[in-house]
Amino acid sequence: MFDIRADKDRGSGVVAVGTPGAALWVSLPTFPIRGFHVVNGTLYVVAGQILYSITSAGVYTVLGVLPTANSPVSMDDNTIQLAIVDGVAGYIYTFATATLSKITDSNFPNGATSIAFLNQVFYVNTPNTRQVAQSAVLDGTTWTSQGVPIFATKESSSDNLAAVAVYNGVLFLLGNNTTEVWADVGTSPFRSQLIPGTAQNWGLAALYSRAVAGGVGFFLAANTDGTVAVVRNQGSNIVPVSTSDLNFLFKHFTTYSDAVAFSYSAYGHSVYQITFPTANRSFAYDLTTNLWHEAQTGANAPQQRHFGQLGATLGSRNLISDATTGNIYQLDENTLTDNGYTIPREVCTRNIYGEGNRMFMSRLFLDFDVGQGVQGTGASPTIMINISKDGGNTFGPEKQVQAGAVGQYTTRVRLNRLGSAYDFVVRIRQTDVAKFFLMSGSVVLEALQ
Repeated sequence: MFDIRADKDRGSGVVAVGTPGAALWVSLPTFPIRGFHVVNGTLYVVAGQILYSITSAGVYTVLGVLPTANSPVSMDDNTIQLAIVDGVAGYIYTFATATLSKITDSNFPNGATSIAFLNQVFYVNTPNTRQVAQSAVLDGTTWTSQGVPIFATKESSSDNLAAVAVYNGVLFLLGNNTTEVWADVGTSPFRSQLIPGTAQNWGLAALYSRAVAGGVGFFLAANTDGTVAVVRNQGSNIVPVSTSDLNFLFKHFTTYSDAVAFSYSAYGHSVYQITFPTANRSFAYDLTTNLWHEAQTGANAPQQRHFGQLGATLGSRNLISDATTGNIYQLDENTLTDNGYTIPREVCTRNIYGEGNRMFMSRLFLDFDVGQGVQGTGASPTIMINISKDGGNTFGPEKQVQAGAVGQYTTRVRLNRLGSAYDFVVRIRQTDVAKFFLMSGSVVLEALQ
């Protein structure tokens, strides 16, 4: 797993930096972990059938029991109550009384799979309809006004409402094929109205791919021409951020509707990470550089994908849940493994070619932040380099060089006489438990007659 980020101190340069590792923070006795939500410095977690609170010190307390045990949940709060929907029913945990109870109002749409809070009221999707339901003011147990249900209908298209979300202070109604943006205008009993001109032909392609990174909403979407892409909100607009290559990959996964996502921050950058469990692949998008990388927990882990499933920020901690256990990890830039599993670091260059001429690569230079080795397998990190001479379709034999043991701050990775081709690609890989910080690289090409 690696991260590409712009190094503004070096002008237009690009630096490849290893992403943060994951250290065990809390291990819950029940699993799977189904939902995260932070309220006033406390993390609330649904794991198995249990609702827990976890303090910033990592002390967990059982708050109640839900009847369901496996499906993901959606959670939000109104500062007085924590609301939970699990695709079967809705539940309210009241902070003042420390009680968890089922929503019994007959007008609450049981089966809702998403909940969002905006300006004193909750919104949920009504399953298999175009309707969005609204709670009473600061009361998630009540879904009527003077005995009348509070709801509205998605207006611009006939596709059903898949989920609700709040991004940048407005309500997004995410349909199966289209999306609308509504603003709270203070009307009664339903407070929000469609903002004219905001209906768009992007629908929600994976219910739990929704996450907020850097204050921006992201999700996996599909549009009416069949494109599958990760998109973000830009104000009231929806803008694709995944590349055409990734879009092609997403669309041709056997299943993409099971995608899950979370966000985190590292090195001052906000990152959105999406995982496709069936395809066993994870990808991450850096909002600062607008670049993607593939995320993976190492070869000795039980999965090829990254093992993180859900995420939350608790104070200064970036927390993620394990996909298969009750473990919660803290992402940390100085942690060099994923709970002991090796994190492979790999960078492939873009195609290097000489405008149609056959070129000889006489030298390759790589400048790492060297001398950063650690005790154990990373004491003298090994960099593995492969050269492709056919545009990245196949790679030649592996060449190994050292990136500098502890204190060796002047080491420079250098290879000579690397052969001739019309189109080179260089693959750079590290599997030792050590920091990975590739600051720059260059090649010397000589034209052949």
